[in-house]
Amino acid sequence: MHAIRIYIIASHPLFAQGVSSLLEAQPDIQVVGLSEYSPDVVREVETLQPDVVIIDSAQSARGQITGALLGRIPALKLVGLSLDEDSISITYLQQKTGAAVEDLVTAVRSLPSVGWLPLQRQMRVLVATQGPFGQRVADHIRQHAPAHWNVSVWRAPPLIPLDQENLSLMLPKVLPAADLLIGLVECAQMAYLLPEMVARSGARAIVVPIEHQGWAPQHVVDHLRSAMEEMGVAIALPKPFCSLTMRTYNEASWRVEYGDAHIAEFARYFGRPELRILFDDAQRVTRCEVRRDAACGFAQLLAERLPGCTINQVEELASELLQQHHCPNDGVIDPDYEASLHEVADSIVREAVRREVVPFLRPIVT
Repeated sequence: MHAIRIYIIASHPLFAQGVSSLLEAQPDIQVVGLSEYSPDVVREVETLQPDVVIIDSAQSARGQITGALLGRIPALKLVGLSLDEDSISITYLQQKTGAAVEDLVTAVRSLPSVGWLPLQRQMRVLVATQGPFGQRVADHIRQHAPAHWNVSVWRAPPLIPLDQENLSLMLPKVLPAADLLIGLVECAQMAYLLPEMVARSGARAIVVPIEHQGWAPQHVVDHLRSAMEEMGVAIALPKPFCSLTMRTYNEASWRVEYGDAHIAEFARYFGRPELRILFDDAQRVTRCEVRRDAACGFAQLLAERLPGCTINQVEELASELLQQHHCPNDGVIDPDYEASLHEVADSIVREAVRREVVPFLRPIVT
């Protein structure tokens, strides 16, 4: 399923190897990096994007490391490990808890929701849809959401009134209670309805993906940001949806960092695609596992279609499949990226498969 990615920073290699061996023995945990402290470690953590960083508390530079990491990656989960004191400290979104060393695996497995989200009840997700793309995403989320989510869907009627007064009458008086609202709008009028949906559902965070320029023009985006700030509700506006990670959304110089636990919990499962691709000796794909799916299900499509193709075909096949996937982002040039949103999505997909392909490429013999 979705392996928990771990990066270990330790002052002694044997210490790091011991912790790594303990964690790698767990089927749902993957150690993606080991390092002593250096000026480059923060950059490497940013590149690898682990779910959890474990820091040897014996390091004299631990405070400096922690400050640097949280300064660059506010939503990173840190586990400080101290063998001398037989304790661990867990820091997530500036909140801290503690546990004994023998609970390390449990601490690593505790997703950002554990201890920070109110898990005496399920995380409640309300998905608001308007058209065929939104319905496809809602169906995929509802089918593949983890067991501790409670997913509700509200579907807007096909005809959206233009005036604000009649717009509000579209909503039922009572919406399902939600912690997180996913607003899959396909016109500006529907976007203006989202603050009222937040108020009626009690949502504390909202994700409004922008897959097409016409769905959420800049004046709509500005309105939503202002309204959510006034309401004290966290907002993410990933453009495109598949740029969303547990810490950021958007690409390149337009990347935005956020620190909301509800949005991060959603992005653990749906957002920027993450895959694990395995090859045989003939460099053909034997297996493709989905670590994080796109909200529209595209990573699952890759997992089904990539096995059997050669390593040199993987990237181009992924790009071709995206073209056939009927994403709503068209060829219109986006003024921020100076490229179409389809090109941005294509770059995200290529990067996801390239990250898996590169370690298996055979060097060219000259």
